[in-house]
Amino acid sequence: MLFFVFHPYTNNIAHVLLNVTGNNYWVWKFALSVAFLSVLCFVKERKSNWVVLNMYDFLF
Repeated sequence: MLFFVFHPYTNNIAHVLLNVTGNNYWVWKFALSVAFLSVLCFVKERKSNWVVLNMYDFLF
């Protein structure tokens, strides 16, 4: 479920980052998007109380 919700956002971030650097190849966009999703899943698993996650909990 998390992939379906956050994939459009991570894909847009990857698209913007790679267009700024001049790399417009779709495989790099996909790989960067999956990397961002992996980080989000790692944070979600680490912080099981995802609903009331505030900035202090995210940083520490």
